[in-house]
Amino acid sequence: MARLINSSDFVDLHLKISLKDPESHASLCFITSDSSIYVVHDLRTSPFLPTKLDLPRAFQHDDTLKLVGSCNGLLCVGSGRYLNRYFIFNPVNAGSFRIVPFAHNILSYSSYIPAHLSIVSGFGYDEKSDDYKIVYVWENPFCPYTFNGLIYSLKSGSSWKPLNNLPNGEVTDCFGVLNNCLHFVEKNNNVVFSFDLHTECWNEVHLPDIGKS
Repeated sequence: MARLINSSDFVDLHLKISLKDPESHASLCFITSDSSIYVVHDLRTSPFLPTKLDLPRAFQHDDTLKLVGSCNGLLCVGSGRYLNRYFIFNPVNAGSFRIVPFAHNILSYSSYIPAHLSIVSGFGYDEKSDDYKIVYVWENPFCPYTFNGLIYSLKSGSSWKPLNNLPNGEVTDCFGVLNNCLHFVEKNNNVVFSFDLHTECWNEVHLPDIGKS
C-alpha cells in the first residue's frame, strides 16, 4: 500500500540522504513515453538502462503525463487535457507519493475550449517557509492573452487558491527555480516572468538587448 507524504519530515530525510551521498542521486534522468515514466539512474553508463517507475493507480495508463519539475529529490507530475491533475513523489521510492487535489478552474466546466491554449505549470521549494508549491497558469479561453492561475502548497495540503495580479503577456513555459522564484518564459522572449514562491508576487525580468554593441 502506498505511503503518502503527509509532512515535510519525509522530504527532509530524503534530502539529507541525497546530500550525504550525492554520487548516488546526482545523475538521475527522467523520461516520459507511452503513458509511463522511466528513470535512468546513472548517465555515466552506456548504453543507458531506463527503469519503469511504479505510478499511483489513478495515473497508470494516462497518456497525458507531463513532468512539471523536480526539487530536492521530489518529482512533480501533471496530467489531463488541461493539466488539472498532479502528484508528487520520491522517484527513489515511488511507493511514497502525494496525490494533489484536482485543480478546478474554468477549463474544467466549459463545454467548449479553443485549441492551442497556453497552459503551464511549475514546481519549486520555498526556502523561507519550508514548503513545496505547484503553480498552475492558463490562458483564459474567453479573453485571449489574459491569464489566470492557482497555487497549491504541500504544507497546507488543503486546496488550491487563486493567484492574483498575473503579468500581462503570454506564458509559454517554466524553466525552474532560482533565488526562491519560479521563472516563466514569455512568448515573445523579451521578458521573463518571475514568481516569488514566498511572497507569491510576480515580477518581470527584462532580458539584455544582445543586438547592441
